[in-house]
Amino acid sequence: MKPIGLLVLSLGGCFILLCMPAAAAPASLTASPAIQELQVQPGTSAISFSATLTNDSSQSVVVAVKAQDVISLGQDGSITFIDPSQSASDSQGLADRITTVSNHVTIGANASQTIKFDITSVNTLSPGGHYAAVVYTVVGASNAGGATVNLQPAVSTLVFITTAGTGTQSLKLAPLTIGSFRTDVPARLNLVFTNTGNVQTAVRGYTQIYGPRGDLVSQGVLNVDSGLVLPGAERLFAARLTPQTNAPLWPGAYKVKVFYRYDGEARYTEFQQSFLLINQALIIGGSVTLLLALGVILWATTPARRYLLRRVHKR
Repeated sequence: MKPIGLLVLSLGGCFILLCMPAAAAPASLTASPAIQELQVQPGTSAISFSATLTNDSSQSVVVAVKAQDVISLGQDGSITFIDPSQSASDSQGLADRITTVSNHVTIGANASQTIKFDITSVNTLSPGGHYAAVVYTVVGASNAGGATVNLQPAVSTLVFITTAGTGTQSLKLAPLTIGSFRTDVPARLNLVFTNTGNVQTAVRGYTQIYGPRGDLVSQGVLNVDSGLVLPGAERLFAARLTPQTNAPLWPGAYKVKVFYRYDGEARYTEFQQSFLLINQALIIGGSVTLLLALGVILWATTPARRYLLRRVHKR
């Protein structure tokens, strides 16, 4: 699985920006890469990775380095940090296995520093995927005069490990919330996928809508940002649909088809759901016809109408 670009949306949940004193120049800290994805080979007891921190400010900064377990929360794919006291019970957690030489580093103004991390006892990991975040928090900075100011911006590196040969990927799509009757063809579909495997995975695929005559009405691509779904979690992906025809949308039964697979799989799973389209033109035309018919019936049954009919009959 290629890690480049994965979890772009989820990374928003990992960046923490707290209040900074107005008198201090802000410290700008970045971490590269934002994602580390590693695979444990059989017989391996420890693996390593590195991250580079860059201080783009004019001040020297002190950065605290800490590994924390994370969990996926919400269908938007956002993640949050797990309380360290609960991390040991998380079977996918890695934080207690990630070590580095020092928990604090000093980075000079407009400078970078590379930090090496070791992940130990990987041969005892349970089969499947495991993940954590290394959080870098600016805990202090010095200005030109030597005075210390308190700054607390933080960034993180997400770390994903898969045990070789034991990862299973599987996805399940929930029924669509499009309704059974509609007055329009949806321009966007909200698709909720559940990861029923034991490793993180990305959803791939496309969706199409067909009209009552079997013609392709619109279509769109799934997960263009390559967002990940963590094991046991569900995530919502919004698929925007592009019209494929300028022909009128006739009332009738329409079919929504979703073709999806997990990253690395060649075969697509097909999901299908239907809805009945009663477009606005039909509603307006039917309403006008009904009102005219009611008007004729009411006029024909009024006393004035009966009086005129009697006068015409006498003549």
